[in-house]
Amino acid sequence: MRLLVFINSYIKRIGGGDTHFIEVIRCLDGFDKIVVTPLLGKKMCMDKGLDAKYLITTNEKHFKNIFLTYAKRIIMALNLKTKIYDEDILYSSSDFLPDVLPVFVCKLKNKNIKWIALLHLIAPNPFYGYEQYYLKQKRVRVPTFNALSYKATQLLSIFLMKLKADRILTIKLEIINYLIKKGIDENKISIVDNGINYSVIQNIKPLQKDMYDACFVGRFHPQKGIFDLIKIWELVCKQKKDAKLAVIGSGTKEFVDSVKDVIKKRQLENNVNLMGFLDEEEKYKIMKSCKIFMFPSFYESWGIVSAEAMACGLPA
Repeated sequence: MRLLVFINSYIKRIGGGDTHFIEVIRCLDGFDKIVVTPLLGKKMCMDKGLDAKYLITTNEKHFKNIFLTYAKRIIMALNLKTKIYDEDILYSSSDFLPDVLPVFVCKLKNKNIKWIALLHLIAPNPFYGYEQYYLKQKRVRVPTFNALSYKATQLLSIFLMKLKADRILTIKLEIINYLIKKGIDENKISIVDNGINYSVIQNIKPLQKDMYDACFVGRFHPQKGIFDLIKIWELVCKQKKDAKLAVIGSGTKEFVDSVKDVIKKRQLENNVNLMGFLDEEEKYKIMKSCKIFMFPSFYESWGIVSAEAMACGLPA
């Protein structure tokens, strides 16, 4: 039996949905695993130790326009030279259209295949954004194009799942309730929790005990509270002038530059170490070299990294 996994929307920064997909698929036995992905996605999967056959949609290393890149990947996925059989299971690893739309089309062509869809995060209302999403006194704002397009494309993906998906996997009851309100049959939805590979984390040693007072791990995005993190650390440094914070993760050049500017403006260059993206082993070495874990996100669906921190022995 074949399992065709679409991780066709991967760009460069691994997220919770990507981690969930890798751990779930890696643990499944009894399938011939085929991953439909760009070259960037193949590298990520292989770095994570996923043993599979890969069908490559695009081979870009850099791109300027995410919408054009996604459109190209959808077209390439729809034109892959591989036959789909009745007993095949197709797994869309996110709610982004490069993963959902090709599987939907395959299901239209062959109703006998099974479509399993993963929905990891509900996009917030674009008129409030991440910062305002859970505040009691919401302030309406002019939505950005990215926020509007994210919400609109997710609603389209959920509609396609409603029409043709055989099973929708998610990670918490709140998302199930949201999907039911969208008219999806509750019997089609299952919770598959996130998790971590605890034994792997336990075997990794710290670089140096208490090298840092705290650490943060995540992509640079307003959702993750990265600017609040810097403000918080400025307050810490007023009480402990030599306090050291390790920041693991990255984002767009513009966002990284903004974070650097805030650090410089607040004179925290000697207190905050921007380490960029690290592979799993290096990440855990740094986390185990810290005292506490900082988790200032405005909005998360689950927050795998908080579980990783606690597995490293850190209070979060």
